[in-house]
Amino acid sequence: MAKARKRKELPDLRPRVYSFPEGPDSTGRIPSPPSEDEVRRLANRHGFPAQFDLVRELEDRWFWWRTDVQIGRSPAASVHRDFLRELALRARLLNEAVSKIGILERRLIHNAVLPPHLDLDLLERHSRHLAAAAQVAAKGVPPSARGARGDPYTIELLCKLWRLYQSAFGPNARRLTRTGDQFSGRFFDFANDTLRLFGIRKSNQSLGKAIQKAQAAVAARDAKQRMP
Repeated sequence: MAKARKRKELPDLRPRVYSFPEGPDSTGRIPSPPSEDEVRRLANRHGFPAQFDLVRELEDRWFWWRTDVQIGRSPAASVHRDFLRELALRARLLNEAVSKIGILERRLIHNAVLPPHLDLDLLERHSRHLAAAAQVAAKGVPPSARGARGDPYTIELLCKLWRLYQSAFGPNARRLTRTGDQFSGRFFDFANDTLRLFGIRKSNQSLGKAIQKAQAAVAARDAKQRMP
């Protein structure tokens, strides 16, 4: 006798939600934006113009970053494809089961269901259509977009911080300095201090490489927008 195939658990692909204030994380810490005093000291330390409202700007970046973290990365194309194929299989099994229901089973099911009436014939047709549609849909899943490697949330945050820094100091703001395997520079120091206020700590090389990726991503986006 053939062994029954074990049904694998389907991933939950429903849209994820975010909430503020957040609950405690795995360490018991409740994520919260840096205080106004902390941001003002940061602005003074890095020479931001007095008229630049770094408090409001960083609060905005903090909420965008926390939203990205809560929502999480989009599942890979293979996850969506496997989900649709499994859905098609289960819909076919449901269609087969409903199509074999006898008179006794129909009567017992109808007696067990409260109004509105359960239309088993309609369920049979819909399950057949769902199986066919899911099978075709699996072939139409677009390939995964190539995203930032490593820590995409921090890299996207660094993209926003780089744009913020340029808006404060102009488009010719110093990008990044590298000496051997060590990184430095005004934006590097600002980014490092800001990430620490956000509860993110990275080594010199890790942060330097993340900034390089972020600045390259910003440059690529700007170039794409300038294309006719």
